[in-house]
Amino acid sequence: PHLRRVRPQPRPVPDALPGSDLPHLTLRGARRNNLRDLTVHIPRGRLTAVTGVSGSGKSTLIRDLLVVYGNQGVSVTDRRLGPAFAGNDELLALEGLADLGRVVEVDQSPIGRTPRSTPATYMGIFDPIRQVFAGLPTAKVAGLGASAFSFNAEGGRCPTCGGAGTIKVQMSFLPTTFVPCDSCGGTRYQAHVLQVKYKGASIADVLAMSMQEAEAHFAAITSIHKVLALACKMGLGYLQLGQGSHTLSGGEAQRLKVVTELAKTRRKETLYVLDEPSTGLHLQDVAKLVAVLHELVDRGDTVVVIEHQMDLVAEADWLLDLGPGAGADGGQLLWQGSVEGLRQHGNPHRQAPLVGGEGVAVQRAAAVGARHPQAKHGAAGAAEQVGEEGQDDAPLLRQRQHLRQEGVDVGAVLAGQVGVVGPAGGGGDVVFGPGVSEEVRRAAAAAGVVGVVGG
Repeated sequence: PHLRRVRPQPRPVPDALPGSDLPHLTLRGARRNNLRDLTVHIPRGRLTAVTGVSGSGKSTLIRDLLVVYGNQGVSVTDRRLGPAFAGNDELLALEGLADLGRVVEVDQSPIGRTPRSTPATYMGIFDPIRQVFAGLPTAKVAGLGASAFSFNAEGGRCPTCGGAGTIKVQMSFLPTTFVPCDSCGGTRYQAHVLQVKYKGASIADVLAMSMQEAEAHFAAITSIHKVLALACKMGLGYLQLGQGSHTLSGGEAQRLKVVTELAKTRRKETLYVLDEPSTGLHLQDVAKLVAVLHELVDRGDTVVVIEHQMDLVAEADWLLDLGPGAGADGGQLLWQGSVEGLRQHGNPHRQAPLVGGEGVAVQRAAAVGARHPQAKHGAAGAAEQVGEEGQDDAPLLRQRQHLRQEGVDVGAVLAGQVGVVGPAGGGGDVVFGPGVSEEVRRAAAAAGVVGVVGG
């Protein structure tokens, strides 16, 4: 099934942007790589989706031209002078940048590469958390300032591990590994610092909290609670505040960046560009992502997403579709207009509708159902299917897991592709993750079973 619209109706956009009252950006004469002298309009204060097959020119148009030259344009002193950028072999002009404050590309690059970088430090809430601890009576009596509660500064951090909480162990012919520090037990801090507690929790306890737990713990501290509430709204409530940033997936890092941007005080309109933000997300988490993107637009910013996920595309106010193929067969502008207009008129350049009334997910499900009419869906249906087939028709692989899904039997048909799905943090990684015995792994590999973790 596909998602219901997060926003009941798209925002109004004129069929023809040039000459309308709606401010918009115009990339004129785009011809870098395989782009074929395109003129593209992007409405400001709206959510725009850019679609097309891989290699059709989406990233070239948006990341290489709009982001690069947009950043050059907004840096000029007087933005009222018409086109801020004009004249180039790959782009004739970029118009409509007046009063635009920033151009921000929110990508999936890591927010940090060491354990010293954490979600709390990246989102800017660790400083106010340390201020809270420093303001407690027990901290004042002990003479502990805010710096004593930082694991990146001397004074309160463990001198053995330097506040990392782990010791790096290098072994010949084996990968480098990290083990918990014997001195602090992995807490990062000296014992006297851990004696200071806010609502019964030390600074180490706070760093071990999930964002959802920390949101409730700091409900009375607005500057901290606001950011944590946004993170939970984005579906990141399962992440720990002190979790090493190097352990985050690209999608988690990207969503943390969006949360951080949304938490900032808005001064001028910002153009946000995101490249496939739905990658690796369960439908449940896609809905949360869409809601936050709409929140950015509703406060007056412009959002452009390069995307293949049709449920997210259907939420857009404006659509740019490139293609029809990749490389030399791409680079053409197949559609420029509203999603609703595409639904009504269709796209003559594509054999299949880009955005159907029922969504691509439904079309694919119908195709699967036609090939396998006996297939059943849902938790109850899956259990019934397993019971019916038994060991005769399709040997099943079962491994009981006791992590987040205690007591759940996991069945996988041998000699086939298996998709493992679920919301972010839902435990899908344990099905073919570290919790599975080596015997099961070997049996699955020999049978050709492929685990696809979604979420």
